[in-house]
Amino acid sequence: MATISDSTNLKTTARAARPRADEYPAGGPAFDWAAVLLAGWFLAGLYLDGWAHNNLSGEFETFFTPWHGVLYSGFLAVSTFLIYHQARNVLKGYSFTRALPPGYWLSLVGIAIFGFGGGFDFVWHSVFGFEEDIEALLSPAHMVLATGGVLFATGPLRAAWGRSSEAAKSGWASLAPALISLFYVLSVLTFFTQYMHFITAPYVLVERPRADTFYRDLFGVTSVLLPTILLMGTLLFAARRWTLPVGTVVMLWGGNTLLMFMMDYRDSFEVPALIVAALIGSLLAEGLFVWLKPSAERLGALRAFAFLTPVILFLAYFVALLTTAGTWWTIHMWLGVTINAGIAGLLVSYLVFPPRASP
Repeated sequence: MATISDSTNLKTTARAARPRADEYPAGGPAFDWAAVLLAGWFLAGLYLDGWAHNNLSGEFETFFTPWHGVLYSGFLAVSTFLIYHQARNVLKGYSFTRALPPGYWLSLVGIAIFGFGGGFDFVWHSVFGFEEDIEALLSPAHMVLATGGVLFATGPLRAAWGRSSEAAKSGWASLAPALISLFYVLSVLTFFTQYMHFITAPYVLVERPRADTFYRDLFGVTSVLLPTILLMGTLLFAARRWTLPVGTVVMLWGGNTLLMFMMDYRDSFEVPALIVAALIGSLLAEGLFVWLKPSAERLGALRAFAFLTPVILFLAYFVALLTTAGTWWTIHMWLGVTINAGIAGLLVSYLVFPPRASP
């Protein structure tokens, strides 16, 4: 027969087993990998949807398409994973806002935003019809979806960022989910700004316009400068927190350019050498990173890397263009915009790594 003392001990043990109000459940590599792989399913659906809009002829008169199926099933997979762990940990006694590992609360918020955006998108199509071309990238409903998607896809990045420097050691073994998550961020940003991306419409620089060249010049310049800012912003953001493992530049630039190339292959395949140039350029930039070892402690090397990386990447691009399809741009334009890309990268480095203040 249990004594009063035994009963008291059981109650004390039960109270001790309940988490404190400020405590989080344990996360770790397994949780991060599950989250980032499921988010990859979603990203694949996003780019498949973009591929369909860019390359398949005919108008889209229904919300229920195969590519929407991949996109929303990816969202369903991520949301099921997060909501399951949220509910299970709340039942264990964790507070509602601390029922997921550190860094993942905003992912749950992103699920809610994306869920609302899906309904909003359906209503938007029903009322205003289906967007065409750039309209689809600027649609308010799609902006809501993009916001939610970025939030739930970046849980592994936030989780790694918040860990102590001892726990968040450099190297692919510990940083792979975080850096893949960062790759997703860059890919969402380039997806929604694809109307100003150097890989999506090479014919603009190959075929000289019959009349005024201003708007083609404008596209050419912005299609170099905007991707430069997005790349260097994400790359230096990560470099501020960690010593990036070898391969990071290739993954971010080469991987993202390949995604953009495949998504708009009807136009991109007019100059297939450009994807080869992007991969070669990213390998050269990776070598520069290994050689210079840019960091907050080596600001001179970091400034040089921030300037030279875009220069290398776009020199490779324009050399490939000049030696294959050709371009009507003169050296004043293609070399000038390449140097401007380097200046843009350098200026981004001052934002991410400001000069040290005097004591």
